[in-house]
Amino acid sequence: MGQVRTAIHAHATAGAAPGQVLARTNRLLADLDSELLVSCLYVHLDLSRGQASFANAGHVPPLLRHARHPAAVLDVEPGPLLGIDTGDDYPVTTVPLLPGTTLALYT
Repeated sequence: MGQVRTAIHAHATAGAAPGQVLARTNRLLADLDSELLVSCLYVHLDLSRGQASFANAGHVPPLLRHARHPAAVLDVEPGPLLGIDTGDDYPVTTVPLLPGTTLALYT
């Protein structure tokens, strides 16, 4: 898992979009021939635009609660687990973050 965290951090700080972060990490896992399968939910928070962009590799979806509304499971289109196939794509779901929004990620 340390290698996965390091790869995700490296791709994210290099400016890759959420789907690219997971696709590049997936290719790295395959290149390492580690036989690891990893779930991951990657979120890029853009506070200046008030939005969150999600890429999902087989992870449980997040919960989102807007002010004065009940929490609900966020419909984030999943991609396959990391480490399965190097040609996989990871779709990106972008949602607005309104004032008072609570976002919960969990395992």
